[in-house]
Amino acid sequence: RLKVNAAIINARAVVALQEAGGSLDQLFWSHAPEPRAARPTDWEGVPASTPESVALTKELKKAGFVFVGPTTMYA
Repeated sequence: RLKVNAAIINARAVVALQEAGGSLDQLFWSHAPEPRAARPTDWEGVPASTPESVALTKELKKAGFVFVGPTTMYA
């Protein structure tokens, strides 16, 4: 039930974002990471989140989104 309600809340947040002149893809791309030189060679080298995913999460929550977190945004 919580996830269904979150989907409804997030849909309303997308509409509000569009009505304010923004878009979800602009929001996501504004937090895209810079290309990294070295890729992880094993699973231990893959982070659960990045500074970009943390910043994106904060921006989404400020825009009214729920059930968003840095690990999900990184994934």
